Amino acid sequence: MPEVLPNPQSDSSLNHFSYLDGIVYPNKPEVEEFIKNHQESVPLIQYGCNVAKNVFGESAQLAVEVDYDPESADIILILTARQEHYSEDFNDILDKIEKIRRMCRNSGLVDSDDFHIMTDGQPPLEL
Repeated sequence: MPEVLPNPQSDSSLNHFSYLDGIVYPNKPEVEEFIKNHQESVPLIQYGCNVAKNVFGESAQLAVEVDYDPESADIILILTARQEHYSEDFNDILDKIEKIRRMCRNSGLVDSDDFHIMTDGQPPLEL
């Protein structure tokens, strides 16, 4: 099981995730604001990102992004896995995402509706 590094910081900086090399944050201020307002979700988010790095390795870009649902006004944090090339049946990436979700559910960390793991079928972001 991937290591969860406890971080007692109560600030909103991305220092919580500094050990997670390779994760990208297309809009850092939005992510920092989310973290500031959802401190209870930080251990699960750290764990989910760490598991995703282990499951995907170098085969996907992992981006942490804030998503706004205009219908419900919900704000959630999404870890999006993007690959340069996807298999024709798309099941490979979906199986990996389901494995990560299962590990997060079984981690014993507080489950959160504020954090999701997905793919949008797009190529990696140009940053």
